[in-house]
Amino acid sequence: MKVLVIRFSSLGDVILTTAFLYALRKECSSCEIWYVTKSEFAEILKDQPYIDRLIYLERKENIIHLSKRIDAEFDCIFDLHNNLRSTLLRNIIKAKKVKIVEKHILYRYKLLKKSKGLTKFIKNRTTKDVVEDELNLLKPYKHIKDDANIKPVLYLNRTKSFKKPVIAVAPGARWKTKQWPTEYFIELINKLDIYYNPTILLFGSKDEVKIADNIFSKSKNVLNFVGKLSIAETASYMRSSDVAVSNDSGLMHMAIALDIPVVAMFGPTVKGFGFFPRGRNTIIEKNLECRPCSMHGSNSCKMNTYECMRSITPSEVFDAVSNFLEDKI
Repeated sequence: MKVLVIRFSSLGDVILTTAFLYALRKECSSCEIWYVTKSEFAEILKDQPYIDRLIYLERKENIIHLSKRIDAEFDCIFDLHNNLRSTLLRNIIKAKKVKIVEKHILYRYKLLKKSKGLTKFIKNRTTKDVVEDELNLLKPYKHIKDDANIKPVLYLNRTKSFKKPVIAVAPGARWKTKQWPTEYFIELINKLDIYYNPTILLFGSKDEVKIADNIFSKSKNVLNFVGKLSIAETASYMRSSDVAVSNDSGLMHMAIALDIPVVAMFGPTVKGFGFFPRGRNTIIEKNLECRPCSMHGSNSCKMNTYECMRSITPSEVFDAVSNFLEDKI
């Protein structure tokens, strides 16, 4: 049986699909699994045992050209993205069956509108998260049951070692409303230094260099890798961590896939959207009337207060991190 799995972006969403791939490989060891993603995310999936052939969409390449490069027939296509590009690709490529992930657009709209007016008649979702939505696509073929133990997983051949305890910190996020204040990260790291004397590893993209440099200049025992590593290198360095502290970002999902306990701060987004992490985690969030305000985050707060993130204190995050560290000591 030959199957094609499609998920073009983003980093966190691609990592989430590894739970589906793991389950598919476990239930169908003889399946030939092809996976299509964007070129910038191919590196993190390279050499993963649940993928037989990795194909990536090059920058500025169109879908028609990509489909010609694939040039194969499949028993089934699993569209885990369900957007314009993936729709075009699955309609060009020949397959006996096509399975499309449910995106719960109306329910997510209902959450944003806080059940006002006609949205109160929109049915609630019956699945708890995106991982369960994707696993449901396997049920017609295999006896897959949603299991909390099925989570994203990344296998690494190499990892780096640092002086213990090690704490990974991902201070950035794609959208400003998802970013915990930089001064809070500084206060947290300095408090952790007093109590645990850890090695702090800063991770993030080139867009977050300014934030990381600010933290680095005002903290101790910090190794700053922000903007300096590839995605695969980031995973290799992060793997040695005893706990990870992150905003709602792709690096949060990376930590979970590497089996690292996560403490994450959530602001504009909520669990109902389906992107909360599985695995060992503590999510810190505040019950505010204005939440959720955006499904993916934005660059400005509609209330102009950023209260959802600013009301999460460094002491709260410190206590959550301490709970995981105490299990390691």
